Amino acid sequence: MNLYRFISLNGTRSRNKQRGLVAIFVTAAFLFFLGIAAFTVDVNHAYMNKSKLQNSVDAAALAGAYYAANDKSESDINGIIITTIEQAEGFAGNSELSSLSDYVVIRYDSDSEGDFSGTTKPASDDIYVRVSISHYPLNNYFASIFGVDKYISASAVAGPSSDITGVCNIVPLMVCAAGPDTETTVGGYVPGQVYSIKGPDDTIGDNSYKLSDIAGANANDINDAMASGYDQCVDIKPGTLLGDKSGVTSSVGNSINSRFGEDVRQGEYKDLVKYPPDTCITEPDNLACYVESDDDTNTCIASNKVKQANDPILYFDKENEFDHTEYKNCSVNNSGSEFAVSGRRVLHVPIVDCDSMVGDEAPIVTFGCFYLVQHVGENGLGQTFVGQFIKECPITNGTFDDLNGNEGPFRIVLYKDPLSEDS
Repeated sequence: MNLYRFISLNGTRSRNKQRGLVAIFVTAAFLFFLGIAAFTVDVNHAYMNKSKLQNSVDAAALAGAYYAANDKSESDINGIIITTIEQAEGFAGNSELSSLSDYVVIRYDSDSEGDFSGTTKPASDDIYVRVSISHYPLNNYFASIFGVDKYISASAVAGPSSDITGVCNIVPLMVCAAGPDTETTVGGYVPGQVYSIKGPDDTIGDNSYKLSDIAGANANDINDAMASGYDQCVDIKPGTLLGDKSGVTSSVGNSINSRFGEDVRQGEYKDLVKYPPDTCITEPDNLACYVESDDDTNTCIASNKVKQANDPILYFDKENEFDHTEYKNCSVNNSGSEFAVSGRRVLHVPIVDCDSMVGDEAPIVTFGCFYLVQHVGENGLGQTFVGQFIKECPITNGTFDDLNGNEGPFRIVLYKDPLSEDS
């Protein structure tokens, strides 16, 4: 045999063999990277829907916690959670998230870091709500090739924040403290009791309010802010000074009454769009009155009203009152306006030390909330408003200090879920 021919033939076979191995490696690499690409499609798909699911349970937990803070029933809380989840299903891009309510689990606790084992609303001032959806199935694109099914989960915990140290959207009033803070009072006011808070031009009663300068010194600005809420924020730390502008305006009653129905509104405050009423405008059948003389006393007593121990000039019909508890349970919009806004009858106000004024400025003592029992101006009350003091009240915006207590205004916020690593 020719040696050259043998070597030549052997070299040809070797190259053909190498070409076969390269083809195998290239095919294997192509399939590997194709698998990675396919798997990435499913991973991104799952991550995208996981984000949408998290947004849905966040919104549901916040809605549930808001209802809980407003003392709604357990069925109402659970109902708003389910409704929020179902509304999220209809949002653009959420077509794959259907029938989520079948997977919803609702739990309660009185501690944001609790075990959330409770299935019923706790008897506590602070109620935290946990909403979770677990093992929700998603459609597979390529993951099934690898024998993998796709499931996503999400959870959220929401509840009241600690005390607010800066509040937005408040009215330009500052209420004079009725006494020191105690274990049972805030700024001297007893939670749950009804007070007559007299205006700058009124002479009745011991409790009073002044107009503050947070909205400026112009009468129109103050009146407008009184009616619609001041849209900036105020530092409410104790000692902060607020200026008194009580002499620039006398339209407090008209401004405050914009929170009620059309029959008690006057002038520009009849604008239901700019000055929306509360969704609940129900008032007591027998409105409060005050006394200046024995004749006034007889008139008040004849109308089945009795003197309030905490407010010697206010006569109030406790048997036919429409108090804050009833107001919170008023779930139907009875204002007759599509522009109505819930919560308008709750005034968030600084409580100041009027006895320690420095010039025209008074130092803030604390912050409080009054529920407007009735509109201003009835039964000779002038600019005096009749309000039930509320110990705790949610606000729409503000800043808070984690070291503060749990009295006064607060926000509904999301907390890290102690039962989840990725909340």
